[in-house]
Amino acid sequence: MQMYKEFADIQTSDMLDLPVPEIKGGKPEIVTAKPDEKKKAHMKTLAARAQAIYNGNVDPSADNMLKITHEARLLGLDSRCIFPGAFPPPTAR
Repeated sequence: MQMYKEFADIQTSDMLDLPVPEIKGGKPEIVTAKPDEKKKAHMKTLAARAQAIYNGNVDPSADNMLKITHEARLLGLDSRCIFPGAFPPPTAR
């Protein structure tokens, strides 16, 4: 940490004293959405790919767990990251 402080200018929120907006409702709100059929199907293909890697049937240069977990995170973030033409579900806010 000492080495990092030699080239980094570390400023905490106390030092900066910037105004922070209030959260609407007073606390964070967790919003959940159920996956649609397209997301469920893609998750099944990711699981099949992971199983093939685990069984040693795939060359690591062709597919690996890093690729699979990255795609799963993108799918969880927004399905448009995986399916460019997809529309958000009507229940999404």
